[in-house]
Amino acid sequence: LSHQLRKKAKHLAALKAAARHRARIKAKKLRYAAEFFDELFGRHARKRRSKFIGALGELQDALGALNDVTVARKTAHVAAGENGALRIRADEVLRRHDRGEAQLLRKAVRANERWLGVKPFWQ
Repeated sequence: LSHQLRKKAKHLAALKAAARHRARIKAKKLRYAAEFFDELFGRHARKRRSKFIGALGELQDALGALNDVTVARKTAHVAAGENGALRIRADEVLRRHDRGEAQLLRKAVRANERWLGVKPFWQ
């Protein structure tokens, strides 16, 4: 799971929304697994475990925020339906989300770089 996520994460900035969402799910599964097996590795690796799990959680959160923007975009268009006034208003709101999406992507890339720089605690 770690290898799969690292492979996908190398090109995070270029990934489409669906691929980022799949990366987020991998990060979530890996974080939960790391937390579950945390105690098996004793006290000597506690600091490395904490750093690994923290970086993974930060990546997961950043990818989750990006996914929220994608879902909001889809939901707004479906909710507006054929109503012209609602579509115009939805587009106005979504333009603000689009500007924020670029900032969220930069945050996700930074979180990803931090996570890629953390050695897995089981190695």
